[in-house]
Amino acid sequence: MIRAGMTAQKRIAELDGLRGCAILLVTIWHSVMLIDPSQGVINDLIWRLSIFGQSGVDLFFVLSGFLIVGILYDHNIRRALRILPPYLILISIFYVLTRLRGTNYYFGSQIPVWALLTFVQNWLFVSTQGTEPAAIAGTWSLAIEEQFYLVIPALVWFAPRRYLLAILLAIGLASASARAFYFWTHPGNL
Repeated sequence: MIRAGMTAQKRIAELDGLRGCAILLVTIWHSVMLIDPSQGVINDLIWRLSIFGQSGVDLFFVLSGFLIVGILYDHNIRRALRILPPYLILISIFYVLTRLRGTNYYFGSQIPVWALLTFVQNWLFVSTQGTEPAAIAGTWSLAIEEQFYLVIPALVWFAPRRYLLAILLAIGLASASARAFYFWTHPGNL
């Protein structure tokens, strides 16, 4: 919890440790993600166990969310002014390059501009099954971050305090469980 008087700039050693764990999880996953699970029982077991390394990305989001709530509390407008202009410039450049070159290399045909401008592209990327260009597909993480900025403060504001921890834990547990179930039952669909 953020104590009274604690600012977002103060480092918290425990969070640095969690960040290290997240890095380790992602590194392990990236080290074994090219293993073909169909090449034997050992490969399948290593692949299935290491897939939880992708949870390192989730852990980064949780850490970012915790730290960002403090940052938003301290400096809410400055954060938006730092993120939104470069993002809008990126979207504009990709849009113009796509139109000038006559190709969908930078800006795919299946994700409309409005989705990028409203930060819902991560939901639409799922429906494209990875066919959108990698250049624009990387914005999925920013979309999740922006959705977090909107949803979590509203949840904290409107949820009764006595239920807030239980609600947040339930959301986290449901997310982790759904991800684990999906990856365990559909190992070929990353």
